[in-house]
Order: sequence, then structure tokens, then C-alpha cells
Amino acid sequence: LLVLPRTDRDGAVRVAARLREALRDLRVAAGGGAPITITASIGVATAGPGRDNPAALYAAADEALYRAKASGKNRFELAAAVS
Repeated sequence: LLVLPRTDRDGAVRVAARLREALRDLRVAAGGGAPITITASIGVATAGPGRDNPAALYAAADEALYRAKASGKNRFELAAAVS
């Protein structure tokens, strides 16, 4: 879970994309064997000013996360606007 105060939808999308790319670029040794690639499925949800319902924001991000996983993994999905 990342909480990005004062970050709009475009900023959250940029962070999600950079995070996914940074994880992909890591080469992690797995038990002494060949390095493996790390992937990430990410759900992105944002709320505008005055819409501070943490439960709704969490639920929207969680739903977007499961859409990302179901759509082939190693991607991010955007939630509908949280009200």
C-alpha cells in the first residue's frame, strides 16, 4: 500500500508505472540460481479534495488490483473515481 498525499490521478499513474518498471529491472538471485524478474500487479485509486473516505479508497484500489491480476499481471489498473 502506498499513500501519496496531494497526488492527483496522473501523478499516481506515473508512480505506479515507475514502481512496476523499477521492480522489473531488479535482478534478484533465487536460491543461488539464475536471477529472476520481479513483477507487480497494482491497483490505483485516487480521491479528490473533501473525499476522504479511506474505506472506499481502499476498496477501489483493491478492486483495481484484482482486475490487474486477472488481466495478465505485471500491470496496473485504474479504479473509477472514489466519491
